[in-house]
Parts: sequence; C-alpha cells; structure tokens
Amino acid sequence: MARAILLASGLMALTACSTSQTPGSGNTLDARMMGEFNYVCAAGVPATVVFSGTGPTAELRFKGEVRVLERQPTRSGWVYSDGSTQIMGNGDQLQIATPDVGILNCRKA
Repeated sequence: MARAILLASGLMALTACSTSQTPGSGNTLDARMMGEFNYVCAAGVPATVVFSGTGPTAELRFKGEVRVLERQPTRSGWVYSDGSTQIMGNGDQLQIATPDVGILNCRKA
C-alpha cells in the first residue's frame, strides 16, 4: 500500500512538472508582448503588430488593412491567427502568411 502511494505521488509530481501546453494556453513571451512593434518586410513593405496586453489578441496593420488575430498555442515565439491570416514571430523576426500575399518574412524596423 505504501509503495502504491509513493508511486502515485511520484507520477503526480512528474505530471505537474510537464512542459506541454494545452490548447488555449498562453504563448511564452507574454511579458514582452505589449505595445506596438514596427517591421519592414521583403521589398520594403511595412507592417505593424500591436499587442494589447489585456487579452489574447494582436492587431496586424498591413497593406492598408487592420486585422485582429487570436493567440495560438506554441512552444516558442508567438503565433496569432484569424483562420486565414497568420503571424509568427520570435525575437526580431516576423513572418506573415496571407492567402493573397503568401508568406512574407519581416525584420523589426
């Protein structure tokens, strides 16, 4: 009986230390993802990402349009999407994927 309790408590401790994320869990850079960030993409195309810091959304200002994107689970960096447009970033890098433009690589301005 004591072995079963010891084994169960060990498994519970391992589960509590698990690093896997569940759907809807936050991205890894929340503390640094507040405010407005300007990027320059291929061919000099500007893009701006605004993180509100108050919810799981980011605003993408790109090619005269404004899109509100929802945070997606990820193991590193950050990902936001509205189902058709997706932005992914890590450090000074941003990648925008849209149906009309395809994939566009950007760097912090």
